[in-house]
Amino acid sequence: MEKGEIITRNQGFYCVAVGLIEMIKPFFAEAVIRSLFESVQYRIELDNYSGYILIDSSKIGIERRDNFINDIRCEILNKVSMYVPSLISGELAEDAMVVMDIYKFKFHISKYERDSEHRFESVYDLFEIPSEERIGHFVDLKITVIDDE
Repeated sequence: MEKGEIITRNQGFYCVAVGLIEMIKPFFAEAVIRSLFESVQYRIELDNYSGYILIDSSKIGIERRDNFINDIRCEILNKVSMYVPSLISGELAEDAMVVMDIYKFKFHISKYERDSEHRFESVYDLFEIPSEERIGHFVDLKITVIDDE
């Protein structure tokens, strides 16, 4: 796979799978709330994109949890999702960071895996993967409070 194609795929994953579809689902909001207490692995399976978002909001202090839960239920994730596509960064478009209200949502593609035909092997070098092969993305999402960093 060439660098330009990797960037395009990563941008597509962030724009479509993360930003426009998954973050606005109630199941995703509930996963974010659960991540206050334990790391949550959220599965994504769309026609052209698959993978996981590993969600961790455990750094949000006990004194802010009720407000955070309320903010999630009041659809702050919908607002965040609108900014993700325009804030993608990194040499291979592997990062995105959105600051919304008092929260920082930091996304990072940490791993890739091959398709079922290749037994979901971890990918260590995307440049060795044929361009017609579908790859899965593993995204780490860390949610923190800006003042607490």
